[in-house]
Amino acid sequence: MQDARGSSRDVARVLAHVHGKNVRHADLSGRNLLLDADRRILLCDFAGSSINGQAATVVAEDGYRHPSESEYTGPTLRCEIHTLGSTMYEIITGKEPHHDSDKEAAGRLLEQGEYPDVSKVPLGEVVRKCWAGALESGAEVAQEISRCLNGIVGRQVWG
Repeated sequence: MQDARGSSRDVARVLAHVHGKNVRHADLSGRNLLLDADRRILLCDFAGSSINGQAATVVAEDGYRHPSESEYTGPTLRCEIHTLGSTMYEIITGKEPHHDSDKEAAGRLLEQGEYPDVSKVPLGEVVRKCWAGALESGAEVAQEISRCLNGIVGRQVWG
């Protein structure tokens, strides 16, 4: 599980780097992540991305994208952080959000504000904050994950 948590932090850091170059990926999910020989996360498939404020030509898939159409047509940072939360959920659980529903139904569930229960998912509170719009950047998400990981390590060492 430590690898999944670390990978989640790595995805957040990669996304922060991409955003720092004024790029919005627009289609973040596990299917657009690669691992290199050192098990570092690489983000791929920028074909439809927004660069320097240009409109993206793709949107994130149902079950990942922000439920508000006004958010994902940009795509906004809030939309990107929302899809980061869904991607983290996928990395940690090995399942897509609302994996028991078809894609369209998963999208409708998010539109209705119905998200998977993350109360028992490692880093679930960080995922929930991404979905709720409580975290504003990939760097902030990575910092939040680091705080959680430091707390986990501290509890393991100190009792």
